[in-house]
Amino acid sequence: MRVEDFNEAEVNFSREILIDLINEGYEFDMDLIKELYYRKSQINNALYKMIGETRDYKVYKDVDDFFKMIE
Repeated sequence: MRVEDFNEAEVNFSREILIDLINEGYEFDMDLIKELYYRKSQINNALYKMIGETRDYKVYKDVDDFFKMIE
C-alpha cells in the first residue's frame, strides 16, 4: 500500500475514538460529537506523519499490513 492509497473508508477509528472520549469523561452531547469529528479529521494527517517517520519505500498490501510493520 502506498501513501496515496489510504482513504477514509479503510482508516476508520470511530469506535476506538468514541471509547477513548467516553473514558475521558465526555458525555453523550454535542461536545462529544464535535470532538469525535475533530479527532477523526486528524487521522489521515497522523498516518502521513507516521509513514514519513518510518518511510522505508515498501508497498504494503493494506493498512493492517503497515501497522504490523511498525509494532
